[in-house]
Amino acid sequence: MTTATSFVFGDLSLKSFGLSLCSFDGGGEASISLPYVPSYTTEKPPAHYRWQVAGSKYETPITFSVSIGKTCGPNHLISRDEERALAKWLTACPDFQEFHFEDYDTDWDDSFGISYFVHVTSLEKEMLGGNCIGFTVEFTADSPFGFSSPITAKLSAGVTTIYVDSDSNDAIYPHLVLTANAPGNFSIQNLTNGSFSRFHNLSAGEKLTMEKTGSGLLSSLPSHVILDDFDKNWISLTDGANELLVEGDASLTLTYREPRKAGV
Repeated sequence: MTTATSFVFGDLSLKSFGLSLCSFDGGGEASISLPYVPSYTTEKPPAHYRWQVAGSKYETPITFSVSIGKTCGPNHLISRDEERALAKWLTACPDFQEFHFEDYDTDWDDSFGISYFVHVTSLEKEMLGGNCIGFTVEFTADSPFGFSSPITAKLSAGVTTIYVDSDSNDAIYPHLVLTANAPGNFSIQNLTNGSFSRFHNLSAGEKLTMEKTGSGLLSSLPSHVILDDFDKNWISLTDGANELLVEGDASLTLTYREPRKAGV
């Protein structure tokens, strides 16, 4: 069985605190709740004897817990200063932060790991003889899925096909970076699902960054009110083959993560 011995939360690794994943009272190193089944809304049309699905959605985020401590030996106790440093790392930031396991005990490629965006919902101290020997930490994610490492695709004018391996039926909105090579208009359209984005009156060398769930749309030229020259449509990707049509003289990069339905 492949088992991780550490994890990264935010910008820091558990091992930088001199701790590792462990178990207390014979429990496992991690347990996880997997809410992969959506809830359904049904309705009964007039003059029909069967109910029909009117909609579905995922309502419960992933939650999981891990046990952490020092390796067995004379220095396995955790001091108060170490406890303070650990609590500050895990609880100081109220935002969701990226989490992934690392340092597997077999020849495991970490690049295939899954990331979660989580925050700490419980931090319990494990005691032995009045001394702290570790903690049990519960994390709650911001979604019912994990995510792949970032995937980048570089596009140029014409049609390019990219393949997305998503475990969700939801649209994926990529982070887009566009640099205009010449003045004019630019568009990108996904011929597979019909989504598109169009930009007008770009200047040579102007750089656009677009992220629907983050910073929105920004231009490197403060004088260009880019929202006035944006059609307010957002390019998206879907599971499987995506045929992307690019029109305009610009360099374009898409970055996205694929949802993953898999254990931690």
